[in-house]
Amino acid sequence: MILKDKVAIITGASRGIGYEVARAYLKEGALVTLCGSRLSSAEKAAEKLRAELPDAQILPIGVDVSDTASVDAMVDSTVQKWGRVDILVNGEATFGSVKSELRKAKRFIHMQYYIIKDDGIGGEIRDIL
Repeated sequence: MILKDKVAIITGASRGIGYEVARAYLKEGALVTLCGSRLSSAEKAAEKLRAELPDAQILPIGVDVSDTASVDAMVDSTVQKWGRVDILVNGEATFGSVKSELRKAKRFIHMQYYIIKDDGIGGEIRDIL
């Protein structure tokens, strides 16, 4: 499990590509803050993932990524639960607020990305910053 105990915030994770990224990260052992535009959608997605992956560690959060206070709360909740943020996957359409908040939250975040091997089995983590 290449992402074992890595803490990932994934925005736009209540459906679509963001959901599938969350699913893949959970299968690889990540601790996932699953963000949806509404708490109810994030909780519904988390429930579905827990049914498939009973050992999955998920923190569902409703976040408006265009609102600085909402993004602050997302990062704060993640750090409060798991002590840090290792990975951010921005699957949400709005980016401006997330980008500015990442600058403020650098003390918590070491940017990395996950490369999936060509055969789709496993991969590796690489540093961004």
